[in-house]
Amino acid sequence: MGGIIADGNQLAGHPLGLLNLRLYLLRGMGFHDVTAGNNSLHGVPGYNATTGWDLATGWGSPDVSALLPRLVKLQ
Repeated sequence: MGGIIADGNQLAGHPLGLLNLRLYLLRGMGFHDVTAGNNSLHGVPGYNATTGWDLATGWGSPDVSALLPRLVKLQ
C-alpha cells in the first residue's frame, strides 16, 4: 500500500496526506470486491467475505488504475 500511495503522491504532485476518510468516501470504488471465502485459520473461526465492505477483506484489493485518480480528485 505504501508504494501505491507513493504513486498517488506523484500523480497528485504533492503528498496526499491522511487517506482513511477519503478511502471510505469512495465506498469501494477503485477496489476489486472480494465476495467469496473467509479468513478462518486452523479451526479458528473468522469472517466471511461478502459484497461490499466486510470484516474479512475490507473493500477488497486495490485496482490502482481506478483508485489513484479518484483519490487525487477528492483533494
